[in-house]
Amino acid sequence: MKRYSSQLYSFYAILILSVFSFQSLAQQNWKVRDSLSQPTGKQDDFGIGAIYVDIKQSNTILYVREINQNSLANANKDPEKLKFNGKEFRLDLSDRTEIVYVNLPEGLYQIVRVDVPHYDLPFKISTNNSDKWRFLIQQQSINYLGTIAVSAVRTKDSVDMLWLNQFAKNLEDLQTRVTASSIVWPINNGIGYKDPFYAELQQPIGG
Repeated sequence: MKRYSSQLYSFYAILILSVFSFQSLAQQNWKVRDSLSQPTGKQDDFGIGAIYVDIKQSNTILYVREINQNSLANANKDPEKLKFNGKEFRLDLSDRTEIVYVNLPEGLYQIVRVDVPHYDLPFKISTNNSDKWRFLIQQQSINYLGTIAVSAVRTKDSVDMLWLNQFAKNLEDLQTRVTASSIVWPINNGIGYKDPFYAELQQPIGG
């Protein structure tokens, strides 16, 4: 019986290790920066993403995947048909404030879920592939990706969070930060849905 138990323990240990190994292969931690840093070397097709942060929880992690854009037509009717390229990667925004930056290859991305653990209360919310949780990275550009807002109020199984388009509100601040850096790339609005206030600002006076 002891021999059997030992074999069973070994089996479960190997199984657990295999699961963690699979997750590590399927996921990738992506560097989140506190300051602008221009991609270098073989990163000619990279752009910079700027995320404004309004997080009232101590831990917040975004799980992101690059969208296979050939699947968009079908996904418009059924979000479950959205397909992805490559690995899922993690953007750890824990304890971040004001603004963060990520250097990513050009492409269209989906935030697939958000993890907001709190002590012994793990909590993940799926975005259900909503286009409101998407962003576009254009190469050799600084791309506003959105503002993430996470409320201080939470329960065991819920927390209020939003991915906001505040491009018009944050544009002047972002321009100031870019001017203070040595980067001369243009600024683009890369969030997946329109900011009606910014669109209104673009209308001719009297139009």
